[in-house]
Amino acid sequence: MRILYFSFVELDIPIACRTHTLGVLKGFANQGCQVDALIPRPTKIFPQIPGVRFFYLWPWQFSPIGIVWVKLLCGLMMLWLCLKNRYDFIYVRELQLNPGPRLCSKAFKIPLYIEINDLLVPSLSNAGAHPGFVSLIARHQQMDCRQASGLIVPSVPMRQWLVDHYRLEPTKVHLVLNGADRPAEHPSTKREARGRLGIPQDCFCVGFVGNLYGRYDFDTLLDSLRACRTKIPPFYLLLIGDGSLKNDLQQKIIECGLEKKALFTGYIEHELLGRYIPAMDVGMCLSDQVSLKLYGPVSTKPATYGIFKIPVIVSGTPLAGYPEALCQSLFWVPAEDSAALSDLFLGIYKNSEERKRKGKALHAFVCSEMTWDAVAGVITRIARHRNPYPVPAEHDCACHG
Repeated sequence: MRILYFSFVELDIPIACRTHTLGVLKGFANQGCQVDALIPRPTKIFPQIPGVRFFYLWPWQFSPIGIVWVKLLCGLMMLWLCLKNRYDFIYVRELQLNPGPRLCSKAFKIPLYIEINDLLVPSLSNAGAHPGFVSLIARHQQMDCRQASGLIVPSVPMRQWLVDHYRLEPTKVHLVLNGADRPAEHPSTKREARGRLGIPQDCFCVGFVGNLYGRYDFDTLLDSLRACRTKIPPFYLLLIGDGSLKNDLQQKIIECGLEKKALFTGYIEHELLGRYIPAMDVGMCLSDQVSLKLYGPVSTKPATYGIFKIPVIVSGTPLAGYPEALCQSLFWVPAEDSAALSDLFLGIYKNSEERKRKGKALHAFVCSEMTWDAVAGVITRIARHRNPYPVPAEHDCACHG
């Protein structure tokens, strides 16, 4: 299959968006697909993926004007590529008010698949955006959704919101959980990782990896850890990542008297995570009530922790629609309930065998169902099945996962 791909992502910063973009592209290539990828031009990292041709767009430092510029370049470049090449489908990581992919799909009769990782309308409304702007976003997203042959979403609540809000056929919206890369090098042992970080070898390490921003419930985490100081004396908090909440978190950690029990590493390149994540005893993926209702309990993080056999605590209760094997491999706690989280920490601390069992179960599920090769395999199978235009044999690709 031949794919025209677009993602608005900053490749210079090692966050989930970059990992997701490059992971899906590698997955497509490993399925035997040929991909033309439109990506904002990085300043440091120029990826090389066999089977993927990169066409870089000038991002204008990701400013508001730059976003408009990228949309214009995206539309013009897609038009030029569609005139030159025959694509089996267009795949887009959603960018608000970006009509280029939709128009190219309609003009050239190429199936369009849109990956949606955020619910723009409620997200912007909750952030206080002007109602007129939110309404404009909603109209364009509705047109995108109706033009698309399929929508790819990573959570059950997101899927249901899109179906209900835009009155879509449920079969058009596909639940595809976000994935993880297999480690590029053999992961460190717990002792090696803790020695590298300089944290106590005998600690009970609670970890977080990713963007430090409002989607995650750090307040409940800190309240719980403060309550655990006497029950779990050796606990330690490891935060791998950076983001808009970092300064606030550092201040709250000081106010809680936990500054000697916490370490911020900043961003770490994805390929090097295997040197640090094994230091954790349990990984965190906590959402507040609002985020849980919109996005569900499972984000990109369980796959990242699971690939290193680290068990995970998520907010909420198991939801219908998620794979049972995944639900059984996670620790669950009610959202915004610091007392319940403290009790769970104490139970996990005392039961190392249960930690290991959950970590191994999550690892097995991630390796089977949530690698980027598996994710890309699901997407290409969806495209092949729903593609109304026959795929010639010479463009076909093997779909695993």
